[in-house]
Amino acid sequence: MIELSPSPQGTHLVQQGFAGDTYNAAYYLRQLLPPEEVSIDYITALGDDLLSDSMIDTWRSQKIGVETVLRLEGRLPGVYRIVNDANGERRFYYWRDQSAATQLFADPRIHDQIDWHNYDYVYLSGITLAITPAEYRNQLFVVLQKVHDANIPIVFDPNYRPRLWSHVEEAKQVLERMLNYVRILLVSYEDYQLLYGDTDVDAMIQRLQSQAQLQESVLTNGAEECFVVNVQEAISVPPVRAEKVIDTTSAGDSFNAGYLAARLKGYSLAEAATCGHRLAVQVIGYQGAILPRLQMVWSEGNL
Repeated sequence: MIELSPSPQGTHLVQQGFAGDTYNAAYYLRQLLPPEEVSIDYITALGDDLLSDSMIDTWRSQKIGVETVLRLEGRLPGVYRIVNDANGERRFYYWRDQSAATQLFADPRIHDQIDWHNYDYVYLSGITLAITPAEYRNQLFVVLQKVHDANIPIVFDPNYRPRLWSHVEEAKQVLERMLNYVRILLVSYEDYQLLYGDTDVDAMIQRLQSQAQLQESVLTNGAEECFVVNVQEAISVPPVRAEKVIDTTSAGDSFNAGYLAARLKGYSLAEAATCGHRLAVQVIGYQGAILPRLQMVWSEGNL
């Protein structure tokens, strides 16, 4: 999406960037994993306008694969505006109901032009499910079934946003169907609280451990400790404290990227969660979702 965030030059000025939950994760994965080690493609739909062209050029310059981006005639990208309070907490205002991305699974090319066997993992979020119109969601699940049949692990962040769903029961029904395909779940305390009314961490962990198809899960809770969970255990991982908080946009997306990058490099569950924390605290010290330059979140023998 097109991101409009506060400009350091003045209260009523904005700066333009490109961001969005799954793109943020892809961007940070790319920063942490060299192209010669891991290839990353972004699968979405954009319009045929100049802003979409600029978005494609930006991703290409970042070594993110764009051959899987569908271009839809007459459509435009979505837009969102960030407003932050004094503590860096953010409020979003969106214009995306008619964006190209909402039509991704209505386009037959999503089935015909993408060879899912090319991938070792597929990552998506609940935002994808939410913005896909109900009449096209079955096509989304057709794609997920192809990925599942190819034995490719699906990584999923529910990223539940109530305003994107007609009702919490609709969201629960769709997200629970989604879990049939998921092998790695990255979920927040807030997601479970909003969806199920859970307020007890132990109950949330039990909920995760009851999902037999999950290979591993991470339960995050903002600046607090997180838990890495599998069937056998739940490991508590302490947070990394931020020196300053400017904007919490993309805190969860960057955590996910740090965690997944570390797991791909062979780090343990707890070590990977620490890497996720380390990346997130860098990102929230910067305005906007995308931190132009970041420090590595790991070093040999020194997590």
